[in-house]
Amino acid sequence: MRVRQLAVNEHRYRTELSAVLRRLPGVLAGMTNHAHATQSPDAWTRVADTYAVVYWLAARHRWPSTRRLT
Repeated sequence: MRVRQLAVNEHRYRTELSAVLRRLPGVLAGMTNHAHATQSPDAWTRVADTYAVVYWLAARHRWPSTRRLT
């Protein structure tokens, strides 16, 4: 799971928006499910890190709502 999150961040750093959009929903769902299952502080930190990518993408496109991404 962490590898998929790192891949999304790598696409973000390269500003490969289409790749971020393709991968983000699955990564976000997987990270959230993992955090609920483990209740680990580290897992919840990863969820927050993944949401940071959502907010970056929304700001990049000036989307007032992130509903289009999830």
